Formats: sequence, C-alpha cells, structure tokens
Amino acid sequence: MTQDEIIELGVQAGLCDEFGDINFEYGYRDEIIAFAKLVALRYEKKIADLENIICQRHWDVLQEREACAKICEDLELPFVADAIHARKNK
Repeated sequence: MTQDEIIELGVQAGLCDEFGDINFEYGYRDEIIAFAKLVALRYEKKIADLENIICQRHWDVLQEREACAKICEDLELPFVADAIHARKNK
C-alpha cells in the first residue's frame, strides 16, 4: 500500500487531514481503531485479488498443457502426451 493510500484511509477514519497531519490532543482512540480496520480490509482485498489471479493463471497453464497433450496425441506421439499428462498430476 502506498503512503497516499494509507493517508486516504486515515482521512476516511477521521484520524487525519488530507495531508496526513494528526492532532493527538483529542485522543483519537476510536479513529485509530477505525483506521486499523480500514487498512486490514484493504490488505485482505489485495490478498484476495492476488489469490484469484494466481488461481486463474494456474487454470490457464493446465488448459494449455491439455491442449499440448491433445496435439501430441493427434500427431501420434503418445509418449510425449503421457509425459504432459504426468506433469498435470504433480
């Protein structure tokens, strides 16, 4: 997360102004808790997005391997197709 993103969350939580300046005179306990929750939610969303990307890439690789194995079978190269299928199961 960038510094600007963290400041934006601080502003949303009422912890600071748009420049990131905090006034601690008033004891911002509730705002700090709200800020921490916002940061955690943003972090969790980014992790979930990355997990989705990784799953999609894995699926794409499996589909590509299957297509390669099919081509090898069509070219009557069963030993190559078998090797490709064996990699899929690892």
